[in-house]
Amino acid sequence: MARQNYSKKRMLILFMVGAMLRFVYFMYQQIPQLPDSDNFDCNTCQTDQVCPSQRSTYDLQPPANVPKTMYKPKGMYEVIRWTQFNDEYISDIINNEPKIMMNGYWNEEIQAVSQVALQYINAKTNQTWSLVRLQNGYMKNDVLQGVQYIVDLDLSRNHQSQSDVCIEKRRFRVELVHFLMPIPSSRSTVILHKEKVNLKVFLFATLGSLKIKKLVETFPTGASESVEMFIIVVTANKDKDFKKIIALQDLVTESVKGKSNMKAIVVVKESTFPRLVNLNSVLGKARSPMDIILLLSEDVTVKESLINHCKTILKPTQRVYFPVAFGQFNRELVVKGMPPGKSKDVNMEDHNKFTGQWLPYNYEFVCAYNQDFRPAISHLSTVHGGSEHNFGVLLNEQFMKQGVEVVRAVSPGLYKDSSNARCEHDAQFHEQNKNFCLHEKVMGMASKPALGILYLTDIENKKIKDDRR
Repeated sequence: MARQNYSKKRMLILFMVGAMLRFVYFMYQQIPQLPDSDNFDCNTCQTDQVCPSQRSTYDLQPPANVPKTMYKPKGMYEVIRWTQFNDEYISDIINNEPKIMMNGYWNEEIQAVSQVALQYINAKTNQTWSLVRLQNGYMKNDVLQGVQYIVDLDLSRNHQSQSDVCIEKRRFRVELVHFLMPIPSSRSTVILHKEKVNLKVFLFATLGSLKIKKLVETFPTGASESVEMFIIVVTANKDKDFKKIIALQDLVTESVKGKSNMKAIVVVKESTFPRLVNLNSVLGKARSPMDIILLLSEDVTVKESLINHCKTILKPTQRVYFPVAFGQFNRELVVKGMPPGKSKDVNMEDHNKFTGQWLPYNYEFVCAYNQDFRPAISHLSTVHGGSEHNFGVLLNEQFMKQGVEVVRAVSPGLYKDSSNARCEHDAQFHEQNKNFCLHEKVMGMASKPALGILYLTDIENKKIKDDRR
């Protein structure tokens, strides 16, 4: 009975959202006092040429009885409220699955959002665009304000030049807010997507680990104007670790070959201070306030969609992004623990319950503009300088104290390896953080069904004594 009532409530909410989406468009048609649309014309038929980034914001203010502030989480460990989607999948923890197909009511809702966004773009640019693809999007349910959407749409239109007609392709970012209270208006923002950014990547490397090789070799550079990766090595004695430092530098130099717009720099810090303090001392290498800072670890694999998500979500002085990684299981255990009838040829980058799980309580990874990131880190290094491996939680809290909106949502383009390099190669850290390292090891083993199959298989093979007999 409770489930039936919940389904009825959900259908009612979906019906209300659909009605609101239609209402937003008609409301816009009746607003003559909005400013004239910007000219987005590039006067070129070269579809591969990047047009100048332009920003236009058109706000229709909500009524007085709608709360002006968003819902504030009561604690750092509250569940994620943002859901990531594209034209194929919804990615989040849904029905114990890391992603589901875009179908049913999800498909209807997202299609309605895309159509409203397209109509709004056409009206604001005074041009006729056609939808090519929904590239990326996020959706959040706010208990006070309603439903908020951020979508990236790839659009095209016929472009008339002096001598010919060609097809112009652009990517637009659209933000929509649909209030759940009685609404005579809604607020929308249309921003032309900025194609290229300057990306500064900061991460710590463990001496003796080879994981940095895969990260550097596979790091995507197509979505960035330039990429500088600062690989920080902290040692208490440079002379003692001299050979390991040279080996790491040679490994990084070899791995970055062939990447024309990417630099990888090993920064060695002889220090006994925690990582938070050392990170603060290295951040000065990012000089421009509009540089995008991406804080990672050596245990990850990055796809280009993560960079695109950063560009979509970030707003200077207003919004930062804490991507939630997909924690991969141990490949050997995954293959051995596949249920009967399932193929042993497993694609470990596929998001399913057999290959891994989202890590919603992991705060290691951050994406923010330099002008927002550096002040927060500087403050934390002064107040919480003794924190060693959990300063991501403190950073999340610091942003919220400064009034910056924190978007925590899954990123299908960020994978975390099944093992922790620091726990494996730093004996002192492992000794001082046994519980943390044990947790990391357990989280990277395999799914519950796979572990159950492995257990029963070992009983069958007489490797484990069955206490039930």
